[in-house]
Amino acid sequence: MLEALSINGGTIETSCPIKPKVTITASMSQYTDKLRFLLIDRLLEQSLTIEVGKCLRRQEERLEEVRLLHVELSGVANLANKCYGNSATIFVSILPALIIRDPELIKHILLKEFHHFTDRFATADEKIDPMGGKNIFLIKGSRWRHLRSNLSTTFSSGKLKRMFPIVVKCAQDLRDYVRETGSSKDNPLDVKDVMARSAIDVIASCMYSIDSGALRDPRGEFRKFGKKVFAFSPKRAIEMLAFFFTPGLIRFVKGMFFQRNSDKFLRGAFTEAVKERETRESFRNDLVDVLLSLKRKKLEEKEIKGIAKKKDTEELKTLGFYHPGQRKIWHSLRIFYLLNCFFPSLEYTDEDLVAQAVIFFTAGFETTSITTGFALYELAMNPQVQKKLREQIGQVLDTHDGHITYEAISDMKYLDMVLAETLRMYPPLPFLDRNCIKDFTIPGTDIVIEKNTPVYIPTLGMHRDPILFPEPLRFRPERFTPENKGSIHRFSYLPFGEGPHMCIGMRFGLLAAKTELVHLLSSWEVAPHAETPRTMVLSPYVLFLRNLGKIPLLFREVQLPVPDDF
Repeated sequence: MLEALSINGGTIETSCPIKPKVTITASMSQYTDKLRFLLIDRLLEQSLTIEVGKCLRRQEERLEEVRLLHVELSGVANLANKCYGNSATIFVSILPALIIRDPELIKHILLKEFHHFTDRFATADEKIDPMGGKNIFLIKGSRWRHLRSNLSTTFSSGKLKRMFPIVVKCAQDLRDYVRETGSSKDNPLDVKDVMARSAIDVIASCMYSIDSGALRDPRGEFRKFGKKVFAFSPKRAIEMLAFFFTPGLIRFVKGMFFQRNSDKFLRGAFTEAVKERETRESFRNDLVDVLLSLKRKKLEEKEIKGIAKKKDTEELKTLGFYHPGQRKIWHSLRIFYLLNCFFPSLEYTDEDLVAQAVIFFTAGFETTSITTGFALYELAMNPQVQKKLREQIGQVLDTHDGHITYEAISDMKYLDMVLAETLRMYPPLPFLDRNCIKDFTIPGTDIVIEKNTPVYIPTLGMHRDPILFPEPLRFRPERFTPENKGSIHRFSYLPFGEGPHMCIGMRFGLLAAKTELVHLLSSWEVAPHAETPRTMVLSPYVLFLRNLGKIPLLFREVQLPVPDDF
């Protein structure tokens, strides 16, 4: 049965035999800076299941001196899990919500009963924030389905293979940059920054056919945009909280999903790419072409409707709508059927297209750089894993004549395991959100999740749950051997989500990450520097998972030759 821990006047009350009373200590000056820290980085990381009251006020401690805003909540989280199992309600502001950590129930929400949870709860106001409100991450209903269906073609196997030489070129540039820059005891490389700049080059080249030059120019426009788009400030903390937890506040705080005016540069770059593509009538099979095809489809629909209204028999014959001998009503029905089945009445403006360009760029470079940066860190801290991976890279390359090919990358199974473990420990988005669009009865119970109830899945908390993943803070790629993967519940491991809302660019992101790592590890050994953190501290101030500070690592050249002719 679903119950809840409630905080009333600073006291946690439960129906469990144990009656702990814990208080919250927070001044209003701490509120804006610390509220997201409480709700996301502690509540979701620890799988804590509590009702959070309408506001935080200074209260006196009772029973134990536990300050929720400043300490780890493992003790409280463990108590919550013992009392309530894998599901519990919380209140965000005054809105009841549900946190789910039961893999079987998650499977129903993300996949089997998806029609009850088709939308994300996160919302933007299109009137004040068109870039946020129109992008595929936040749009709802039929608009999302149509856009998702069209954009998915960007990442088909055929297109990934055609993009692969571009990815390799960017990875070679990265390898050469490390060689030219060098690292020493006094000059380590900050892989957090370097991998972010390299990821920008990959995304810009593959998605927009633009040479961003971000790797070699840290002060370039693309890198500036990448840093600015989700940069933290107290106002940004409130905006992000509103987007994901209290959408009703968005208009009140005038929330913008991307930093105000931060999309101007990418809007200009994308517009120039479109003009160049239309002027030269070139076709490069990238995201720009996919987005332009959406506009062309709408123009085709308008053209056909215009012809149909004119009842131009010759033009109808050309389009296949008119067959001599058939009554006119059948012509009309055929036109009606084709227009509604193949040309959904969804108009895509230039702003719609730019919104997709912005979200693909930001989400793409963030998730790829997060994965490669943390992977290099863990490999540096676990030299035996790094040695094993490098040996397999060499063995696979030997079977492919020393060339880094698409097929060679696919054959590197231990690399798959290393990345899978990296994504377990550091999922780019630490939680998933859904909105219940119609009442849903949890299977096997009489419990109803009511319409408009937000549902949160604490990905980071589940990935670090010792019940689901023993020794969760230990980097152990062997968890993901073919034999061991069978014991991992599919819906307990969700670095890219699952079901129809699964990350659309997952395959591209993994391909880019693998290619970069292969080029680096085949030429370099990574090792910790004196300033490398021995324990990774995650930042409470960002949407995508990031660590606090830099990740300085040393690069030592090794002898595993990789040809430069591919």
